[in-house]
Amino acid sequence: MKSDFTSRTKLYLAKRAGEKCSICKITTSKPKGKDGFINMGEAAHIKGNRSGQNNRYDSSLSKEERMNISNAIWLCPTCHKKIDSDE
Repeated sequence: MKSDFTSRTKLYLAKRAGEKCSICKITTSKPKGKDGFINMGEAAHIKGNRSGQNNRYDSSLSKEERMNISNAIWLCPTCHKKIDSDE
């Protein structure tokens, strides 16, 4: 799923959410090996990124506003899919 958020925005968003889904509160990262980690979280748009995808698209937002952290929420894949699938 392409988000178009920068890597920095995704990192800050995950940290601001405490590495937990903002809806169900499930932990979105876990350790991997000695020094690594697995990221299971996703940066999702509050106001949709693509017209026609769902009713959350707002044509009055510029591309920069759509990609800004203020238009983002940190979710687990399950909650992200629920949100994007909801008409």
